[in-house]
Amino acid sequence: MNWDKTALNALTALIVLSGCGKKETVDYKDLLWEGDLIFSTVTSGPDRSIWTAMGSTFNQVGIILKRNKQLQVFTVDSTVKYMPLDVFIKNSKKEKFVVKRLINSYELRGAPIGRDISTAANRYVGRAYDYQLSWENSKFYGPELIWKVYYEGLLVELGELHTLSDLDLSNSMAQRYVDIFSQVKKPGDFYIVPFFQIFNFELLEIVHESG
Repeated sequence: MNWDKTALNALTALIVLSGCGKKETVDYKDLLWEGDLIFSTVTSGPDRSIWTAMGSTFNQVGIILKRNKQLQVFTVDSTVKYMPLDVFIKNSKKEKFVVKRLINSYELRGAPIGRDISTAANRYVGRAYDYQLSWENSKFYGPELIWKVYYEGLLVELGELHTLSDLDLSNSMAQRYVDIFSQVKKPGDFYIVPFFQIFNFELLEIVHESG
């Protein structure tokens, strides 16, 4: 078998490291791709209690994209915006987060996924947070924003759309929101995407989980 000098050097280095029992530390950021979804829990910002009422562990979600060669998170708090990845994580409760990726992203990797998602995302920057979950493009809540951007950018539906009447809202906190929304529209009149629906979507797999 013929070995070139580069291959021999690499093999030698691997043997030395293995013999020393050393493990190379991998920065989680090196595992991230544009288009990955990042989920976390925050305790401030727009009213997050509705998502707790709907049984979700998470109340903040975003799409990881590159801007100016830096990893950013496209998300919504008071407005739709790009947020540095480190800031998004720092704002998370105990800095815990989960990153998920479409299973077929491995097949789509050769396509300009980041560009297509960014094109869809950029048109919504600056829009306000939607406290009424109205499903209108003038304002957004987290899961709605991510669902629409994925659909517009990749023609991927992150789960089926629901109405409030489809969900279990029997607890008192959730019922309070139903009463508020019902003053504007009937619970069956508009679509909603809960956090747990996107997080548990069967075509998403965990890439990294902190802590």
